[in-house]
Amino acid sequence: MILAVLFASRTGLGFQFQTLGSVSDHLVDIFGFNFAEIGMLIGAFLLPGMVLAVPCGFAGRYTSDRLLVTIGLVLLALGGVSAIIATSFSMFAVARFICGIGFVVTNIYFTKMVADWFDGKELATAMAVLVMSWPFGIAMGQIGHVWLAALFDWRMAFVAASIYCGLGALGVFSVYRTPEFAKDHAHPRQWGLPSNELTLTLLASVD
Repeated sequence: MILAVLFASRTGLGFQFQTLGSVSDHLVDIFGFNFAEIGMLIGAFLLPGMVLAVPCGFAGRYTSDRLLVTIGLVLLALGGVSAIIATSFSMFAVARFICGIGFVVTNIYFTKMVADWFDGKELATAMAVLVMSWPFGIAMGQIGHVWLAALFDWRMAFVAASIYCGLGALGVFSVYRTPEFAKDHAHPRQWGLPSNELTLTLLASVD
């Protein structure tokens, strides 16, 4: 049940990410954006991660994973709501940036939640299921957002994604609990990574 809730709620990240790309033609026609600006708005979703990943990681020392993921999903919903009322490039950029903050918070702690619950032989399978929620959400958006924009209005794509993220926040807050057998993560505070973890991280980033 925990894995199902995490998969379903994390699907909202890809579903919200895909909104702007799916309605880009409408935004070009209505607001006069060029496709370079559309690309910048799409990329703005991922921009906050460059500066917030480390601070968000430290935030887990002071509050629960459940609360952080709930806040992140609420931010994703609020970013979508901001896009609904946006009328300029700067307003859309702010909306995407808000979504991006929610994205980096949730992405970090969804992974931690799965690691806490499935540590051991089940971890690889559970993590594979979780990772697939991102492309699954994008695929949902590629079909659903285009259909909503064509049938109703381009704003409906953001409405649907925001509602989905809001329901995801409610689901995580209501259902998720920290497993009793989770390892005690308390340890002396440090600013750097152990040498072996730093080496593995650098190798992964090169790949």
